[in-house]
Amino acid sequence: MGVVWHGHYAAYLEEARRALGRRYGVDYATFFAHSTPAPVAQLHVDYLAPARLADTLTVTARLFKSEAARLEFEYEIRRQSDGSLLAFGTSLQVFTNPEGELLLTLPPFMVERYRSWEALWTQP
Repeated sequence: MGVVWHGHYAAYLEEARRALGRRYGVDYATFFAHSTPAPVAQLHVDYLAPARLADTLTVTARLFKSEAARLEFEYEIRRQSDGSLLAFGTSLQVFTNPEGELLLTLPPFMVERYRSWEALWTQP
């Protein structure tokens, strides 16, 4: 068919989320360092147009500020050559303790991260 297999899109979103996490200190290494796993609880992808095998893609990830003990991301996958939006996605991660029990409040290290990003949240 000459198009990218739909299952690869989840990997593209994961890599964008991991890149954002490494840049801003919300990656798996940070979660493990604070003994606070953050498993993915939801992943959603809307396929708008097919990516072709020869396409170069640009994937962006955005993290939304939340008072809840979760990380909400939004993604766009675009064809680099013409900027066409090919897919749109969201994911939700929850925080747990090392035993896998769901946390109901935002971990202290995330409260600090959000404070340090305050200027980023208010940018247009």
